[in-house]
Amino acid sequence: MQRIQRDRAVAKVYNDFLEAAVKGAVAIVGGNLTPLNPNEASRQQVFVYNQIFFSFAVDLVDDAPFRDLTSLENNPSFTQANHDLLGLRALQILDCEGLHVLATTIVNYRGHRVIAQSIIPGILNNNDLASLAEYGSVDEHKTIYAGEEFHNLMKKVCGEQLSLKTCKVVDGTSKEVEIAGSVEVKGIRGTDKRCYLVDL
Repeated sequence: MQRIQRDRAVAKVYNDFLEAAVKGAVAIVGGNLTPLNPNEASRQQVFVYNQIFFSFAVDLVDDAPFRDLTSLENNPSFTQANHDLLGLRALQILDCEGLHVLATTIVNYRGHRVIAQSIIPGILNNNDLASLAEYGSVDEHKTIYAGEEFHNLMKKVCGEQLSLKTCKVVDGTSKEVEIAGSVEVKGIRGTDKRCYLVDL
C-alpha cells in the first residue's frame, strides 16, 4: 500500500514538472525569458524558470575538441539527450536507495530541442561546481573524483544491477582512480546532503 501511495505521489510530481517544463520551453523559444548567460551565443544560453533549469540540445561541431568520424549521425546531441533520458529511466526503475536523479524531460518545440531538469539544491548558489562534485569529472578529466559513499552506491548499481565492471582511469595529474560506470557521469552532493547523478 505504501509503495502504491509513493508511486502516485511521484507520478503527480512528474506530471506537474512536465507541465511547467513545456511552459518554460515555449517561453524560451518565444524569446520571453532572460537567460542566465546573455553574453553567450544563443545556442549556449541557459535559463531558469519555475525552479527548472533549461538548456538547448545542440551540436557544437565547430567548437568541439574532437569529432566522431565513425558515426553517420547528423544530430549527435539529440541522440545524447535521448540516451541521457534512457539512463535516468533505468536508474529510476532500479530505485537504488541513497542515489537520486533529477527530474528531466526533453521538449521539442518549433525546431528547437530544449532539455529541462530539476535543480540540485545549492548548485545555483555555488560558482565552484568542483566543491560539490564527489564522483566523476567536472573539469574535462583534469580531476576525477571517487568519494567513498558515491563509489559504493555506484558499485551497487553498476556492478550488481547493470553488470558493468569497475575500471581504473587516469586523471590530468596521472593519478589512478577507480570508478564504476563512465567517467562522464557526475556525482554531486546537494546542500540537502543527498547524492545526485547527472550526465548519464
